[in-house]
Amino acid sequence: MADLQRSYGATCSDLTVGAGDSFRKEIRDLFPIIRSGQSDEGHHGVMPYVSPSLPADFRRTEEIIPVIETMRHTENAWLIIATGSLGRGQRVKGEDELLGRGVSYCATCDAAFFRDQVMAVAGNSDEAIEEALFLTKFVQRVHFLSPKPDLKAEPHLIEGITSNPKVTLHLGTTLREVIGTNRVEAVRAAQRGQPEEIVPVTGAFIYLQGGKPITDFLQGQLPVSETGCLVVDKEYQTALPGVYAVGDVLCNHVKQAVIAAAEGAVAAISIEKNLHHRKQLVADWAK
Repeated sequence: MADLQRSYGATCSDLTVGAGDSFRKEIRDLFPIIRSGQSDEGHHGVMPYVSPSLPADFRRTEEIIPVIETMRHTENAWLIIATGSLGRGQRVKGEDELLGRGVSYCATCDAAFFRDQVMAVAGNSDEAIEEALFLTKFVQRVHFLSPKPDLKAEPHLIEGITSNPKVTLHLGTTLREVIGTNRVEAVRAAQRGQPEEIVPVTGAFIYLQGGKPITDFLQGQLPVSETGCLVVDKEYQTALPGVYAVGDVLCNHVKQAVIAAAEGAVAAISIEKNLHHRKQLVADWAK
């Protein structure tokens, strides 16, 4: 599953936790269809076009064509950018091999699988602390490995994790390796000025370095925030009419597949509104 994760992100590991070989095969067969945008039944009028090497000029319709083929045949063209974010390049030893076998990137997805067990969480951000605190609702103990000697997070989060009796803090501690044969059995960590330590755990949740939104192909044509995320309105439309953005390319606090899917649904409904020249979205039960 490590190969799938590198190609399609951590979502595939969430899909396959505890899954059998037949289900994993179905997931493997599904991803090429998702990437191509086609199945035996055709593309149903929507066709993703993936070409990261081609820059996109959204100001000229004839130059949008290389980005999405369906724009070739219509004047009223809309684009939803869902390029996601680029994860960490350098990974911890054993991380890929044990992904889906105790290694996870989402406590809210997988915490229930580790009820009454001992976990390790590596990171030093708001997200890492929030996920560690969420784990304490299910697990017996959390070893929190912060690579820096000070926690870099909101004060209330720092207070929450330092006062939680289920959390053991390892400040200034670097995660060196995730150890295990078929499942996570321990982590190898090194605290500054101290010999390396083997900490027995059955799961490792890793939140190191975060991810970078993939927006470089836009070449500065759309406004981005200080952290490089695209700026959108409440319908997920960018500053350029007809161009929308959803998912991890935005600076949303919650990084969940279900959230990205919901954002895509809102953008699609907004496009449908524009197709029918309506000024605003109207609820089905509205008069």
